[in-house]
Amino acid sequence: MAQHLYEQGLITYMRTDSTALSDEFCQSVRAWLQAKDPQNLPTKQVKHRKSKNAQEAHEAIRPTDITRPSAQLKQELDEQQFQLYLIIWMRSVASLCKPAQLLQTKIISQSGDVKWLAKGQVVQFKGYTKYWNNISNDTVLPTVQQGQSLTLDKAGHDLKQTQPPPRYTEPKLVQAMEKKGIGRPSTYAPTVKTLKQREYVKLSKGKLFPT
Repeated sequence: MAQHLYEQGLITYMRTDSTALSDEFCQSVRAWLQAKDPQNLPTKQVKHRKSKNAQEAHEAIRPTDITRPSAQLKQELDEQQFQLYLIIWMRSVASLCKPAQLLQTKIISQSGDVKWLAKGQVVQFKGYTKYWNNISNDTVLPTVQQGQSLTLDKAGHDLKQTQPPPRYTEPKLVQAMEKKGIGRPSTYAPTVKTLKQREYVKLSKGKLFPT
């Protein structure tokens, strides 16, 4: 699907591990934000750290034209291709937005020698998460005063047993290969394909099992 989007001239070359974006593209996103979402426009252009193992032969995967109308693209692409393009578009724009602002609260209570910690979080400014939401939903804690006595409303416990690490899905296997520096972006898909073709692994309910 990505190959098709590239051949149609909709995205840049997709076999890359770079986080770098061209100045021309960054300026076009800043212009788009200025017109459509000025509150999310950072004062300075956002720069991202690069991976120490990145080859960076090409810039990051991004749309070639940020202003291309989505209504037109919906007619040109099938549903899955359009969804992939949308992911690339949203992530590219999000990467050049302001950071999110969170109000985080903690309540530490004590019963005898045992201390309990409750954490709360409220999003005060969405920032980049307006386009790429990777933070948890709001958790609002009640207002309490230091030294206030609290009444136990409910107590429970879970019986837990040590579990083995979960089986790899295909995306998680690629993620692990990337983390360990095995292969390059262009070899991830062929590697997984070979594992399945030679029946080194079998796929069951989306998980990879060694044969």
